Amino acid sequence: MIAEYKPAENNAECPFRHQTSRHSAVESESIRKEVDVWLQDGIVRKSSSNFASRVVVVKKLQAQVKDALRDVEQAKAAKEELQALSKEAERKVKALEAEVLQLSEDLASSKRARRAAETERYALTLRAAELTDRISSVEKELFPLQCSNKELTSKIEEINVENTSLAPRQSSGGSVLMRWWRRAIATQRSSSV
Repeated sequence: MIAEYKPAENNAECPFRHQTSRHSAVESESIRKEVDVWLQDGIVRKSSSNFASRVVVVKKLQAQVKDALRDVEQAKAAKEELQALSKEAERKVKALEAEVLQLSEDLASSKRARRAAETERYALTLRAAELTDRISSVEKELFPLQCSNKELTSKIEEINVENTSLAPRQSSGGSVLMRWWRRAIATQRSSSV
């Protein structure tokens, strides 16, 4: 072998390989995913070359870490704001529930009051009908009395006319006429009651 060895004129033709470096399972998975993305995007292509180099994993830069921390802080602030809004919404919902409960109670009490008013109205309607019946029966009873009252009134007027015509002639007979007149008035009053 040594006798047949000839050094190559161009080092580019000699294949070389670096020793593979060890990566954790997480790093190996992230490398595989990144290479798959590059293959899909056409950034790299599969090769069957004898030349290869080691994969170097570079950690994120400090600025990217700061950006990530800022994003986390913003997410926490947004979460706290959402929690505050949620508590406010819960408070408003409880207030609305209390208002609905109060309105329900008011509605129930107004229904009870309406039923009581309807019952009272019905009782008053019955009482009004009863009173109407009594009025009509009293009117029927009073009709004959009113007719007799008219007769008595006309008789009293006749007596008054006679009294006025007799009054200047008889001064002593005026007392008799006055008695008749007082009796007629008393009779009229007793019959009208």
